[in-house]
Amino acid sequence: MYIFVILGIILSVYLMLAVNASGFDINIAFYYIDSATILFMAIIVVPILAAAGLLKDFHNAFKLTLGRKKAECLKELRRAKAAIKLAMSSSLFAGAVSTLVECVRVGAKAGGWSEAGMGYSVALISLLYGFIICLILFPINSRLEQKIADFMESEE
Repeated sequence: MYIFVILGIILSVYLMLAVNASGFDINIAFYYIDSATILFMAIIVVPILAAAGLLKDFHNAFKLTLGRKKAECLKELRRAKAAIKLAMSSSLFAGAVSTLVECVRVGAKAGGWSEAGMGYSVALISLLYGFIICLILFPINSRLEQKIADFMESEE
């Protein structure tokens, strides 16, 4: 089921490129890949999860929703849900911070509008990554909510 979310995101990006680009070029997809931004976002998100003590619970959330692991207690499900929500909000925060830092850098170094336009497009990629991470984590959050409700009903 979760694979449909990932395929949907890939298909929607592909369709946006096909519709917005005059004469679709497969190389345009590489404009959306920025490894430095991904690293920057990981440097922000992972320590936030670790500082909150939810890094293991973040990993556990995937096991509980995508794997065959069964929750042992309600607390485990709630901690997994808290980890997912923290990852979602911190990825948006990381994307916004990265975008703002890049916009300041571009504004300081741009020699003209053509350079500034390219710089601002790169700056916005991190915000796009934050939203994509949230799109991927939304179904996991929802499934954890369902599992919490099911667990509470089964205890009654």
